[in-house]
Amino acid sequence: MLKKDSYFAYFLLFISYAIFGIYHPVQKQGLDSGYTPIEFAAASMFFASILLMPFAFREYKKHKLKINKKVIYEFLLLGFLATVLAPLLKLYGLFLTSANNVALITATSGIFITIIAYLLFKEKMPNYFPPVIIFMSWGIFLFKTPSFNNFSSFGIGDLCVFSFVIVISLSTNLAKKYMIKFPSILISSARLLFGLPLLFLLYFLFFEFNITRLFSFWPILAGFLFVLRVSTYYHALKIINIKEVALFAIVSPIITFAYSFLLFGETLNLIQIVGVLIVFLGIYIHVVMKSKTKKNNLDI
Repeated sequence: MLKKDSYFAYFLLFISYAIFGIYHPVQKQGLDSGYTPIEFAAASMFFASILLMPFAFREYKKHKLKINKKVIYEFLLLGFLATVLAPLLKLYGLFLTSANNVALITATSGIFITIIAYLLFKEKMPNYFPPVIIFMSWGIFLFKTPSFNNFSSFGIGDLCVFSFVIVISLSTNLAKKYMIKFPSILISSARLLFGLPLLFLLYFLFFEFNITRLFSFWPILAGFLFVLRVSTYYHALKIINIKEVALFAIVSPIITFAYSFLLFGETLNLIQIVGVLIVFLGIYIHVVMKSKTKKNNLDI
């Protein structure tokens, strides 16, 4: 029987991925309003840091945490991956493709987290995993089959989003490593503290800085959603196994599809719907098989 903490963690993951589903189209609307990907990333992460830093400072003083050079270096890496590289890849992907495309591809994040954990952190991979990956790849192929919309072929935008999923999966595994020692709110803030200066440096190098561009509705809303998403996500990961996120990844694209239909008029044809269902089924098979494997006392 699951403990109460596990149920609470699952609730937080559900909330986190529901917010993530809204986060994609909000970023898309920000880009459509005239922001460049670097500009929007810097502005939204700036507001996210304002919201998070007071809580992080309070936790730092409360627990009297000791941070050595090794931790600082890894927090720098986490900041670069999660605050600079990942947002830019995703925003450039959104700039070049639809919110629906981004939502479906990012739904595979739970699978990629498992792959990264296996390759870099020596966690075991179950035997059923490769067939599930092939099955889900077929679903993504169907979703991208030429259709009546304008986003029918694999392109740079899709590659950016796939790269984003890999980078964020790596940063999630790295963050999980420190959740035993540090409060989740501190890790959420560390990725901003160590990544935001580099993001603004890129902004200053490639664009003319305009402070009025920071104070706009879409980056403020995106920063607020980011704080809610990452806080609930990291707090949940502190309680449960990192690979238990796959089922909840289904929530995000469903919300994005609904949002995109209502505000952007983006639609799915029959072939695309079949592709989406196959991807969701692949995620579901992964979760069910994982549960059966855990009952046999195998660590996946």
